[in-house]
Amino acid sequence: MGTNESEERPGFLRHIRNWFSWKRPSKSDAVGPNTAVSTTPDRELSERRTSEKPLEVPALGDVFSFMVDHEFVWTARGLSQDTLADRVNTYTDSATRSLFNAIWPIGRTISPSRPEEAEAAINKNLRTWCYEDGQVSCTATVYVHADQRVRDKQLPLWERYVEMELRERLELRRIEQIRTLLTEWCQLIEQFEATPAVVQASRLVDAPFAEVQRDLSQERTERSLDLIGLLRTARDAHAHLGLYEFAISYDNALRSFQKESGLTALANNGDVNGSQS
Repeated sequence: MGTNESEERPGFLRHIRNWFSWKRPSKSDAVGPNTAVSTTPDRELSERRTSEKPLEVPALGDVFSFMVDHEFVWTARGLSQDTLADRVNTYTDSATRSLFNAIWPIGRTISPSRPEEAEAAINKNLRTWCYEDGQVSCTATVYVHADQRVRDKQLPLWERYVEMELRERLELRRIEQIRTLLTEWCQLIEQFEATPAVVQASRLVDAPFAEVQRDLSQERTERSLDLIGLLRTARDAHAHLGLYEFAISYDNALRSFQKESGLTALANNGDVNGSQS
């Protein structure tokens, strides 16, 4: 009896020890050598395809057409790049038909001379097309050009428009240049008054500037002589009427202006209105 208990006890203890040391197999251990494991990352991939041939869409009036180049951007999640390329090849024709059906009614409402308006309207109304329960999607962008016949008719008008625009830019630039030069010349003339010395010195620097200074000096002299004549006439008229107080005031103004203008000798010689001071 005791012998049997001693023989059974080691086996029982070993069973308890094995039970505590047992470890659940990991997932990697559960995969056999022939089990297929997915290596495709669950991330979004994209592929861009540009059309080789434009779509011809009728414009308003059904006489001219719009030439529509388009670009597809394909996206997918959970596929490899090669698989996505295969899907693109499979569904491109379907996406092109869907695009044509979507832009046809839009193009027929827009003047054939306004391709930029057609492009904006079409891109605004395009939606995304989905395939394989949404696993693969396609988004389109279009670039619209006018019919070649429309472009041929617009060419002479656009040539005139460009010429007018360039002429306008040229005239504006010329005006700005004149404004700048005029400002600089005015500052120079104000800095150097048209005195006889400046007129003579300017001939050594710049002939056009010397001519302007000479004309300015002559004009200033003529105006000064005219004012001297007016003052003299007013003085004499008031003296003739016995208004000596006013006559004296005009005479003082006359002498002061003659002195400031440097025309005292000329005015006193009676060159103004034939009168003597």
